[in-house]
Amino acid sequence: MKTIGRYLAYINRARQYLGILNSSLLLIILLNSFDITLKWFWYPVLIFGAVVIFLIVGFVDTKLGIRKMEYLNVEHNHPIQMEIHKMIKEIYDTNMDR
Repeated sequence: MKTIGRYLAYINRARQYLGILNSSLLLIILLNSFDITLKWFWYPVLIFGAVVIFLIVGFVDTKLGIRKMEYLNVEHNHPIQMEIHKMIKEIYDTNMDR
């Protein structure tokens, strides 16, 4: 079961990396639609810049607590998910006390 969870985490990370690459390519397409053509060496710079911007936005998101409030809102609207979260937290707390 652990290996399945590990592979699912790998797939999820790969999806996130593909999303970053997709956003970078959309930026390049947008620039080309405005007749702004770039040399080939600017493409890696744009991809790296997109990663840096996503990291900054993620950091600000975490510091402002937006993600935490989003999770609380989802749990409030889905009581079954809230129960599952409480059970997992109880299991985690009992294992941390050992």
